[in-house]
Amino acid sequence: MFHSGCSPLGRGESPGRHRSTTTLDEVRRMPRPAQHDPGPHPTRRPLEMIGAAERLVAEHGLAAMSLREIQVVSDQKNKSAAQYHFGSRDGLIEAVVLTRMGTVNERRCELLTQIDRSIAEPGDRSTADLLCPLAEAMVRPLAEQTILTPSSHWARFILQCTSDPTISQIVRRSVEGQA
Repeated sequence: MFHSGCSPLGRGESPGRHRSTTTLDEVRRMPRPAQHDPGPHPTRRPLEMIGAAERLVAEHGLAAMSLREIQVVSDQKNKSAAQYHFGSRDGLIEAVVLTRMGTVNERRCELLTQIDRSIAEPGDRSTADLLCPLAEAMVRPLAEQTILTPSSHWARFILQCTSDPTISQIVRRSVEGQA
């Protein structure tokens, strides 16, 4: 029914440019998660770099994001860690989009599955009765990932990315599942 081939969706009007009040030095000095385990977790470092990239782009724009800056901000000792994990700056941007939209789409698919189940139940339902739940299934997961998550930089990140013609193509391919 509605959820077959659940794919990322991500278009919207931009409310305008966000002016940052945080300097790059302040971003570098921001507290990092406590590292209480002695050995590196295989997925922890790439996720730290993804979070650092999201925050850096959201607060300072795409021009401030280089693999070197991500290495510094995410406290990576290995100078080629970002290159190793993501291949390039564009690969890192794509990883941020896929990571965040993966969560959005999982939630979206859950809501669409609930709609499918309600359709399968006997009863008279018009198309109009489905419009509100369908709209909610499209919008709510994205709102949960941005507005309802206080530490999220996702909305500002995606705004920065969609304002750059080259990067917006990377985002579009990632969102449409063509990455």
